[in-house]
Amino acid sequence: MEKIGNKGALIVKNLAAVLDEYEDVEKGEPLDILLLPDYNKLLSLQKLPLVPDKWLALLKEFNGLWHDGAAILAVAPDGSVFGDILEYSLHDAPIPGVLVLGYDEFEYLLYDETVHKYQFYDKAEGNITYQTAEAEAAAARLLKI
Repeated sequence: MEKIGNKGALIVKNLAAVLDEYEDVEKGEPLDILLLPDYNKLLSLQKLPLVPDKWLALLKEFNGLWHDGAAILAVAPDGSVFGDILEYSLHDAPIPGVLVLGYDEFEYLLYDETVHKYQFYDKAEGNITYQTAEAEAAAARLLKI
């Protein structure tokens, strides 16, 4: 996996600045990076991809997020109100082998490692309606900001 560099930091900085403008955003605590090795083992055992580095940059700022009916899921959110990426990916993923990173009433936000894209899956239609390689664009679209 690629290292989180300036672009990953920029994604977090831009998104965090935009989110600070909204009063109705619920943010999780920053991700404890010490959880990642064990979490990555669990993902691998389930034959799921690892959480992309650019998405991890976001979770290191706030591990889970809620805004206007949309949720960004968390990594191992024990004691948190935010759902877990692994649990959603195992039980709610509409396509096998993808990560569920978030959702709203109408769509799931998925990450498909085979094409390196964040994808929006329409729950009612049962298909991909939008995809992007950019983590910030995916988060902004899901959160409607």
